[in-house]
Amino acid sequence: MDKDQIRKVKRSFSRSFIGGNDLIQTFYDIFLQSHPSIAPLFEETDFAQQKLLLRQGINCFIMFSEGVYAGGFCLDEITISHNKKHYNIHPNAYVYWKESLLKALEKSDPQFDQELYHLWIDVIDTGIAYISKGY
Repeated sequence: MDKDQIRKVKRSFSRSFIGGNDLIQTFYDIFLQSHPSIAPLFEETDFAQQKLLLRQGINCFIMFSEGVYAGGFCLDEITISHNKKHYNIHPNAYVYWKESLLKALEKSDPQFDQELYHLWIDVIDTGIAYISKGY
């Protein structure tokens, strides 16, 4: 992605928290209902901590798409924590994660449009592909 595309994604992410919008809460409201297999994964989750981790994780996806070294390092950590030996998050679950995040962005970013939809897909798909390889 070029700098202008990354800037648009970053601005979209920022807008998703302005004016009472809460992308992260909206995401979890959608994600936990997205498939019967999802909610049980979070039964013993500290959601205050989880929300911070998700916000950081999304930033990592953006940085990775931007080519920033810290983005790759961060995705390495997510890859390890989500692999078979740890949280055992099967790559199929990322379909629901992606759909839920896109729906949450649409609800939270008042300027969300088709261009942003496709830019976010690029960011999300790049990160998911990277994480899934480590499963």
